Amino acid sequence: MVKGIDKTIEYYVKVLGLGPFVRQDIIYQEKSYYGKPINSKWVMNFCSLESVELEIIQPITEPTIYHVFL
Repeated sequence: MVKGIDKTIEYYVKVLGLGPFVRQDIIYQEKSYYGKPINSKWVMNFCSLESVELEIIQPITEPTIYHVFL
């Protein structure tokens, strides 16, 4: 979970040598958050590390469980 996904990906690629990353923009409509209907959007990037998949998420619209975590 990050606040700035582009800078995080840049760091992971340049400094840690990870990649390539695959980006997905996620939009969920008509979900619930604490019993109230919401629409939410976040950006996800994935990178395969052999048998492990690294997933980096940046929440865009509030509220989401991701904002609570951050």
